[in-house]
Formats: sequence, structure tokens, C-alpha cells
Amino acid sequence: MRKILLIMVALAATMAAWAQDVAYVDANGDIGTLADGSYSTYDGSTNLTAGWWVVDADRDVSSRITVTGVVHLVLMGGVTLNANNGIKVESGNELHIYAQSVDNATLNATATRDNEAGIGGNIHASSGTIEVNGGHVIAKGGKYAAGIGGGGNGYWSGKYGSGGTFIINDGHVEATGGDNGGAGIGGGGYSSSNSITGGDGGVVIING
Repeated sequence: MRKILLIMVALAATMAAWAQDVAYVDANGDIGTLADGSYSTYDGSTNLTAGWWVVDADRDVSSRITVTGVVHLVLMGGVTLNANNGIKVESGNELHIYAQSVDNATLNATATRDNEAGIGGNIHASSGTIEVNGGHVIAKGGKYAAGIGGGGNGYWSGKYGSGGTFIINDGHVEATGGDNGGAGIGGGGYSSSNSITGGDGGVVIING
């Protein structure tokens, strides 16, 4: 009886260890695995610092999320992350988004303030690098800003928000620019009278 009990305990411990590993689809369409201890579980914080983060439950974040450094964000199957004031990814920083299949999780980033991209730059600021490898990504910019890309209102400073670099390897992307000159994907803009000017669109690469 004691031997059976020990075996059951060992199996339970092994299953718990397996449960903490996280599979995801990488940039090449291959299955990768994050071992326990190699990632942080995302709890709704407004700061995403360099490293690997896993969203394992639905999250609603009311404040703007800031990406610092090179951030890898894995959406577990069936979860939804609502970034209700968008995600700031400015020049020099990177956000790489993964899921466990092409379209079984959702990231919804909607900027509510003028001049801020849904995912990308803030006012007057260019976007960094944004890569989508899976999941359903929905982004909408605030007035003058891109859905995914640069911030807006460069008229006042001469600094228009460039689109940075945006790569789609797989997944489902819906991007809508803000009113008055913001691109769906690309540069932020400013609209005045009958003219619209904005930052350059940056680099957009669609592989899938």
C-alpha cells in the first residue's frame, strides 16, 4: 500500500511539473516549449519588462501597458487580454506576440487617449518592433494615431510617429487607425483643414 501511495505522489509531482511547461507556436510555425521557471505569469501589470510572459487567464487592464526591452508575450488557449488603453511600444523596444494556435486567443488593444497608438508610439513618438506569430490581435488607435504603429500630433513638434517595424508571421490581425490621419498599420498623423501629414509608414512584413 505504501509503495502504491509513493508511486501516486511521484506521478502527481510529475504531472504538476508538466502542467507548468507552456507550449506556443513560434515565428517559424514550429511548436516551442517554455520550461517552468523560464517565464513570468502576467497578472495585469502595466509594465512588461524584457523576457517571456504568459497570459494564462482573462485580463482587463485599464491603464496603458508599457513595453520595455524585448518582450515575448504568450497567450494561452482561449484567453483574452483586454488592454483598454492600448500598449506602448516605442522605438528601441520590441513586442513579440505568440499563441498556442493560429487564432485561439485574443489581444484587444484600444487606445482611448488622443495621439496614442493602439499598439505602438505615444504622442510624437515612433513605434518599436511589433511581431505577431499567432492569436487574434485587434488594435485601434486614438485620434491622430495608428492602430499599430506611430503616435500622432507631430504638427506641434515636427516629430511625426513612424510606424517602426511590424511583422505578421501568422494569426489574425485587425488594425484601425484613429480619426484624423492615423493609419491602420503604419505612421501616426495629424489632420488640419484639408491637409493630412504624418510619419512614414515604417516597415511592414507579412509572411502569413
